This record gives sequence, structure tokens and C-alpha cells, in this order.
Amino acid sequence: MNQSASALAIQHDVAALNTTTAADNGTDHIAVDAPLAPIVRLWILRMLVPMGGHRRFIGQHDVSDDGILSALMHSTPRTKPQAPWMRPSQNRADTADFDGKKQLKQLQEWWEVAEASAATTVLPTRLAANLARLAAHLSLSSVETAILGFAVLLQTDQVLAAAGNQLGEASSASMYRSLANVLRIPESAVRDALSLDGRLSGSGLVETGAVEWSPGFLHDQLGVLSGRFADLMVCSDTDPITLIRDVVFPSVAPTLAEADYRHVASDLQVLQTYVRHAVETRRQGVNVLLYGTPGTGKTELARLIASTSQLALFEIASGDGAHRSLDVEQRLKAFCAAQAFVRNGRSLLLFDEAEDVFEGGVSWLRVGTVGKSRKAQVNKLLEENAVATIWIANHVQSMDEAFLRRFDIVMQLPIPPRRQRQRIIEVNAGGLVDAKDAARLAEIEPLSPAVIARSADVINAIHAELTQQDIDVGDSFERLLSSSLQAQGFPANASRRSLHTDDVYDLSLLQCDGDVAALTRAMQQTQSGRLCLYGPSGTGKSAYARYLAEQLDRPLHVTRGADLLDKYVGESERRLARAFADADAQRAVLLIDEVDGFLQDRRGVGFNWEVTLVNEMLTQIEAFSGVLVVTTNLMSELDQAALRRFDVKLSFGFMSGDAASKLLSRWCEVLCVADQSDQVGEAHERLRRMRSLTPGDFAAIARQHRLYPLQSPLDFVRRLERECSLKSLNGRTNGAIGFVH
Repeated sequence: MNQSASALAIQHDVAALNTTTAADNGTDHIAVDAPLAPIVRLWILRMLVPMGGHRRFIGQHDVSDDGILSALMHSTPRTKPQAPWMRPSQNRADTADFDGKKQLKQLQEWWEVAEASAATTVLPTRLAANLARLAAHLSLSSVETAILGFAVLLQTDQVLAAAGNQLGEASSASMYRSLANVLRIPESAVRDALSLDGRLSGSGLVETGAVEWSPGFLHDQLGVLSGRFADLMVCSDTDPITLIRDVVFPSVAPTLAEADYRHVASDLQVLQTYVRHAVETRRQGVNVLLYGTPGTGKTELARLIASTSQLALFEIASGDGAHRSLDVEQRLKAFCAAQAFVRNGRSLLLFDEAEDVFEGGVSWLRVGTVGKSRKAQVNKLLEENAVATIWIANHVQSMDEAFLRRFDIVMQLPIPPRRQRQRIIEVNAGGLVDAKDAARLAEIEPLSPAVIARSADVINAIHAELTQQDIDVGDSFERLLSSSLQAQGFPANASRRSLHTDDVYDLSLLQCDGDVAALTRAMQQTQSGRLCLYGPSGTGKSAYARYLAEQLDRPLHVTRGADLLDKYVGESERRLARAFADADAQRAVLLIDEVDGFLQDRRGVGFNWEVTLVNEMLTQIEAFSGVLVVTTNLMSELDQAALRRFDVKLSFGFMSGDAASKLLSRWCEVLCVADQSDQVGEAHERLRRMRSLTPGDFAAIARQHRLYPLQSPLDFVRRLERECSLKSLNGRTNGAIGFVH
């Protein structure tokens, strides 16, 4: 073909790829044995003849691919008899007469005929119509539209893909040249259209990244957004956003309300205002990161923000329409596509499981020059995304700081405090448990909104059937809660038979050397403070911390000193720092039980790492601006510098006789223990003579009641006496304890 004919063909091919009205003589989705669409047949013949694919296709004794041969034969006009070699493969048993030169001549004749009608050869109708809609929606150029149409057919037509393989594996430069030759487009225009800054790559519709790294066949080098996208392009007449529905889909309405997020109300107000402002002003590079324990309502919060701001929320899928999981590359392509498809509306994007992108799930971010290139690409996505995006993760400890710096807002969503949990239980499971049980269940610290809502939804769905079978729906609901907590590694403490200690808790019954009621009121005003509670086990130190958290309406983070220790150097310090950081981020009351090992007197330690540990604890205490409560049974062994860092040092001792008598009456009432009037006097008299009683002793006997029911208040006292005698056997003193003021 001469140069003038070649130049004319460029114009013809680009025009054909953007034509939507001409009739096609083939089918929209092509099987191997079906006639090829004329434009596909033209591309195949170009690959085989002028582009040199015949060198692989025509062998010494046969052709290399019977599928290509069969498809070409079915698509060839019957104007004259076929050459002898062009017979179906099952009839070619004898290859002795095979003449490669004659076969090449036949291919050349077919190609020349196809080129003669190239000006009127167009894309299948549906594909052309969808391309036209996409081009208008995304402002694609004629060259970009032509390449996208070819890429779609390359992924949906097996014969075209097989023909591309006849060109062999090629580098990126060869791939650009091949596209230029098959589509008759200048190679420079192909390179511009497939550049990382181009619309095709930027929208994620055409995958070009792989060609930069290693050679491959044309089908592998020129990918598209997803298989379903390609299928819809050739098989359906549809609107642009529907084409990407399998990887980007409209979110559902939220099931939680703003009242469910009162514990983060201030942060939520800032977040909602900023997102609305970003959308209204079309601010570029807006990214928000929500993180926290699974089930705390992060996804629901994103949906709520979109709903209250009247924004259309689109979620990036983690799997495609065929229920196959998407890898990081595919999800990022989907993210790019969403940016392009919804950028002109009042829209917001949601990208869940963001850890896949920003930490270990993307090993390609950390390997050689490829990793650097991809990391730069993700940084660019965060800086230039046109549609505001909410990213969701369970944790951020392993995320690269380069990524974290690019988020406008990083917000941790904690498990709601007790009052908020109780409200969520009442809203979701009000017909399953009564108010008292809802309050008791709300005391379970790790109980998240998602666990509550999902368990309640299951039981509510089968409520009638369970009732007909005389199955207690409340018990069933709590068993589901318990199973979910166990699966997450938490104790299964959601039993209906667990004790509701709020019924007996009373600050006036504590034996303290300070006014804890006044202290609580002061803490409600300041919302900060560092308390050191010391005294024998069971005297109510941890119980007061829980009470304080409830009064402050804050979550309670409980950890034991032993939980923070680790055998590896430096890990204990990291755990300690993480505990303080998490409590600070979630505005939680931090309770460290048995803090002795972290605050022991440095003058008596034997190893350098012990000194380092105490120093780290002192540093964290000094810097912490929230509410910290530590408990210890060994006050005399604490470091003096540590004691100076606590605002209040409060002693908890054994109960007085009057306090013990009041507590006995309350427990008997809660446990419905029969009041035998002839024994009451003796019970209280014996109780007042006991010198080492603690609220914890009463709770222990109350737990025994579930196994060995109490018969009377006197029976309760006898068991308390045995508890106290066991303390004596273990070497505990019944004497008074010293106080530090």
C-alpha cells in the first residue's frame, strides 16, 4: 500500500471507530465459529499480513491457530473457490501438499480486498453507540475513542486476541507501534493517548501500566477496567455509569443516625462541614481517612455524611460482578474510573479496606523502581482526585507516613461509650431485651454497633418462628452477641445471667481517704486528670474507674500492666505508647491495672531495659492530657518521680462495718435472698466484726449464688467469713493500711 493510501486509511479508520449509525454485518459478541465483524476481520488481516504476523501463523506444514483460520473462512465472501489449503482443520490430515507461499498469497488477497472497503468498515452498532456516549461523558478524543474500542474488542473477541498473539511478545515501544499500525493512527498520537496523564489511563478504562515493566502479548498489555465493562460495551445499550457498576456502585442509605455518633459529635461536625464545602467548591485532592476497630460504624458514618449533605455516594467494590475479589491494581483502576465518571455531579466516593492500598497489601509499593513509580502514582491520586473521597481502614499503624500526610482529615472512630451503646441496643433490639438487660449489655466494652445491629436483625427476622417454638428471643439475641465477641477474640461475657453491679454500686460505701464524689464532679468539669488508686485487691479501684468513665460519658480502655510487657526490646515501650495514643484519639478514660512493673522505683531495678520502661511511662503520663487511672497494690514500691506526676493519689481500704451492712442489704435485695428476720440481727453483727471485707468479696459471693443459691443473709455472711479466712491463709493482713497524701 502506497503512502497516500496509508494516510487516507488513517482518517477512514478513526472515523469508522466513532461512527454509530452504519450497519454492521457481523454480531456484537463474536464466537470463534461465527463470522467476524468486518472491522475485526480487517484488523486481523493487518496483523497477519503487513504487520508480519504471518511468520508465526503460517508454519512449514500447517497454520498455528485453527480458530483464526476457521473465523477468516466463515467471514470471507464466496466470490470464488477457496484455495485447497483453506479447509477446516479436521480435513487437513495430509500436509504434504501444504505450500506456505501460496497460503501467504491467499492472505494478501484477502487483506487487499478488506483494505479496499476500509473506509466503510465500522464498529458493531452497540459498541459504537456506547463509545459515543463515553466519549461525550469523558471528553475523549477521536484517537482515545479508537484505542478504547480496539481494547474492548481485544478483550471480548477470542480470535482478535489470538491474532494479536501472532505478533509475539513485545515491549512497550512495540505495543505502541502495533496499535499505530493496526488502527492506522500516528504512533505519537498513540503514545499521547496512553500516557499516564491521558484520559484513558487517568479514568482507569484502559490499563497501560504493565507495558512499562515487561514484554507481553498485545491482549495482556492492553487491558480494560473489567471483564464486565468490556462485555457491556459490546452487548448492551446503556448509560456510562452503568458500564462500571460491577466495580463502582451506588451506596445504600445509612441505617444509623447522627444520634448514634454523639460520642464524636464535635469531630463529625467539622467533617460534615468540610466535605460539603469541598463538593460545593469542587476542591481538588480532598481525602478523609476514617479508622477504628471493625464494627464501629465507619462505613455507616460515610453513608450518613453523604445522606445529610445530599450527596450521591459511590463505593469502590472489593469484588466484581462475577463475585471475584479485586486486587489492589483493579481497585485503583476502579477508583480512577469513578473519579472520571462522577466528577461532574454532587458526588462522594467511599473506598473501604484502604489498608490494601496503603500498607502491606501492596507489596509493589516497596519493590525497586516499580514500587517507587507506583507509590508516586498513589500519591498523585491523593493529591489530584477530583471527587472527594472517604477512605476506611481498621488501623493506621503500618501505613506509610507519606500517604498519611496527604489526608485532609484523619479521624479515629472508637466503640461508643456505654450510654451510647445502650441507646443503640434499645433502638435495634428494643423488642428483644428489656431496659435493664439493655443497660447490662451496654457495659460490655467491645460491643460495637455493627455486632448489635447484625445480631438484632437476625433475631428480628425469625422472631415469630422462635416464639412459636417457645425459644427465648432475648437469650437467642445475647448468644449471637456472645458468639460474635468470641470470634473477634473477646471474652464471651454477654450472658443474661451476668450480674448487673450498677444496682449495688454506691460511692458512699467505698472506704477512701478522699471525697470521691467531689473528685468525680471536678473531673466532669475539667475532663482531664491523672489518678493513682492504691490499696488491697477488691476494694473498688477498677470499679471506680468504670464509674468515672460512665459519668464522663467516655469509653473506657482497660489494660493490665502484664498485657503491655513484651519479650522483645523496645516492643513494651511501643505497646505503652500505642495505649496512650489510642486513648487520646478516642477521648477514652485509660485504666492501667497493676501498673507496678511500669512504675517501680528505678533505684532498685537490675536491668537497663527496666529503667527505660519506667522512663517511657513517665514520659507518656506527663504528655497525656486526657483521663488516666492507674491502680496498684504495691504503693511503697513505686518510683517517687512517678508519684509526683499524679494529680490525685487515692487510697482504697477495707470496708467499715456500717458500709458492709448496707452493701449486704442491697445484694440480698438484688439476688432476692429471703430475709429471715430472726437471723438478720446476727448476720449484721457478725458482719461488723469482720475487718478485711471488700466490695469484691460481696461480688464473689453473688457469683457463687448462681451455682449454690444463698438461703439467707446469714448464709451470705458465713460465706463472706470463709472468703476473709482465705485471705489470712494467703498472708494478707487485716490491719489498717497506710495513706499517702
